[in-house]
Amino acid sequence: MRAGIVFLYMKAIEELRERKQELNLLLTNPEVLRDAQKVKELSIEFAKIEKELELYNKQENLNKRMSDAQSLLSSTDEEMRILAEAELKILIREKDNLEKTLYDHPPPIQE
Repeated sequence: MRAGIVFLYMKAIEELRERKQELNLLLTNPEVLRDAQKVKELSIEFAKIEKELELYNKQENLNKRMSDAQSLLSSTDEEMRILAEAELKILIREKDNLEKTLYDHPPPIQE
């Protein structure tokens, strides 16, 4: 069950990213630019998607930073290990806070 939810979640994020790219192209199209109302509508949609994706981009960045810190835990350099442990503690707190926010603001999933 959980794997299905994760798949839908990832699919929704990918669809948002694809739509953002489409909107970006539309907003540079000379024909679209001649229609002020269309530009306004597309710009509003673009801004909403961008705001939505901001949280998920933060999550990806945080996961990468955690992975980097975890790889340093096996370092032979004790100072690096200590720094990695401290960084990991901070990142875990950040991840917990971000996950709470993401839980309150899930992506729009279309089944």
